[in-house]
Amino acid sequence: TAFSSVTHICRDVNYGWVIRYLHANGAS
Repeated sequence: TAFSSVTHICRDVNYGWVIRYLHANGAS
């Protein structure tokens, strides 16, 4: 469904931000 697709996209975006945040902290 459309709602499921939107939820999946939001989840991927949030996961990407988490990885980016952790990577930035680990690199510094």
